[in-house]
Amino acid sequence: MNALEVKELTKVYPEFTLDKISFCVPQGHIVGLIGRNGAGKSTTIKGILRLIAAEGNVSVFGKNMDEDEMAVKQMIGYVGGGFRYYPMNTLAAIRKAYAPFYPTWEQDKYERLLAQFELSERKKVKELSEGMKVKFALALALSHGAKLLIMDEPTSGLDPLSREEFCDIVLQLVREDGVSVSSIYHRVRSLRRVR
Repeated sequence: MNALEVKELTKVYPEFTLDKISFCVPQGHIVGLIGRNGAGKSTTIKGILRLIAAEGNVSVFGKNMDEDEMAVKQMIGYVGGGFRYYPMNTLAAIRKAYAPFYPTWEQDKYERLLAQFELSERKKVKELSEGMKVKFALALALSHGAKLLIMDEPTSGLDPLSREEFCDIVLQLVREDGVSVSSIYHRVRSLRRVR
């Protein structure tokens, strides 16, 4: 079964058209979206997640996004390039606002991930390095049982060591937990590292 199937995803803007994009992410695999700036990679992600109105069919583990959006979104974890929201809030405050949206939230798993990533809930977002922000976004995404990670340039702004560490974490998730990944990469080397 495919973790993600995208068929003829289309979005028309006055000066840009995302024209009938189709691809799939097999379960337990990593698929990278590569392209120059302005090619439509982030628009594709937004269309998949229905953050913008787009035509085309999206299904996750066989469930159609338009027919069962809430159930589908429970299976997806989103990780962007850093966590830039609510810079004055503590990680604890963000978790308290985030967790109730997911009936499958696993507090124990969240706490294990924070320990693994060496993150403290007492810290404010503005006090985190770029690498720590990405790890926090990943902890949130994985703590509700997401089996599909959709990532938009997750390694942007990371130093080489943090980038390698992040790639190791993603590879472990795929190999040991069967998580599937669709991610935008600008660095082809990053994609080669996680294949």
